[in-house]
Amino acid sequence: MFPGARELRSAPGGGVFGDSHGMLDLYIRKDAFKRVEELSLKFIGGVVHRTDVRFRSQSSSENLTEFSAHVSKQHALPAEFWEAPSGATGKRSRVMNRRGFSVVVAVDDGGSNSLSIVDTTADGKGGRP
Repeated sequence: MFPGARELRSAPGGGVFGDSHGMLDLYIRKDAFKRVEELSLKFIGGVVHRTDVRFRSQSSSENLTEFSAHVSKQHALPAEFWEAPSGATGKRSRVMNRRGFSVVVAVDDGGSNSLSIVDTTADGKGGRP
């Protein structure tokens, strides 16, 4: 478990069958999080099951291909495993399913990009988020 997991699990509404909520002080490493607008962690049984990060876009012209290439490089993921882009005008996404986890990147026309990493084995379904 991660530091503070026991406290989150013992909090009202926390535990194995409830959601665990906590706060992270992103200003500790402010430069590393300067593009992060929102960070969300979902736990199952005290273990991180899903991580969602919403970013402020560096530029409004950053497209889905550029963003997925950036995510591949930053996280050492093979770029050739991204599925074809999907979605409607306004929000497009790409998915990569690999060995028990899914990575989803999405780009909004409104200027925010998101990254989700999901442990697909933890939900017992083995599928997409």
